[in-house]
Amino acid sequence: GVVNTMPLLTGFVLFLGLASLALPGTSGFPAEFLIIVSALDVHTGAGFAVIITMVLSAAYFLTIYRKIFLGKATSIVVIHAVDLKGRELAVAVIMSSMVVVLGSFPSLIIDLISQSTEAWAGLVSHP
Repeated sequence: GVVNTMPLLTGFVLFLGLASLALPGTSGFPAEFLIIVSALDVHTGAGFAVIITMVLSAAYFLTIYRKIFLGKATSIVVIHAVDLKGRELAVAVIMSSMVVVLGSFPSLIIDLISQSTEAWAGLVSHP
């Protein structure tokens, strides 16, 4: 599959895909955690729907990832593909670093948006 010709791309897609599924330590985790806790607090059924959706999303991503990156390469384009080059690798490293930093220190974003979020929530809850 793609993993044989483009191992760097395969690794970054896996890492960023798992980050989108809220892998702990990545930027998606604090957001997903806050959504689940809030949903369970406000409406238990909605909270469980969020959890079920997360599980289905993970299953979908892992299935597609396995078929695309770990399956047998049948296309001549994939067989002769070139892995990430300097500029592409730099972008992937920078984006992955941001995902880890924001996952490790979510207050960098939460503190930045808390005032506008609270104002918006006040408008929504008090029409």
